[in-house]
Amino acid sequence: MTACVWGILLFLYLGWHALHLPDIKNLETSVRRPSVVFLTQDRREIGVYGDVYGETITLKQVPKSLKEALMATEDRDFYDHWGIDLKALFRAMVRNVMAGRYVQGGSTLTQQLAKTFS
Repeated sequence: MTACVWGILLFLYLGWHALHLPDIKNLETSVRRPSVVFLTQDRREIGVYGDVYGETITLKQVPKSLKEALMATEDRDFYDHWGIDLKALFRAMVRNVMAGRYVQGGSTLTQQLAKTFS
């Protein structure tokens, strides 16, 4: 009975968060600025220092091998869960407790993306 109640509470919690996700239409319109921009007194740009980004590309332009490498290193079970990998979270929790410090994360790619919007 207790497990059923916890399951319902978890379902309601995740459902509420699913309804309040940011609109994905805004993903392509993000503006990324370099770390430091040098301007003259009349606000003309004369130099840039720090991270400089290239042009935005579409998902179809990303090589398949890069997508597969990202999945293999960051979230190998990406296609087998619904955004939260309970097995990975539990594994990370156990390893962190055993080590007595933070040694492993358990977040999925979906969670990492959501974190960038919070």
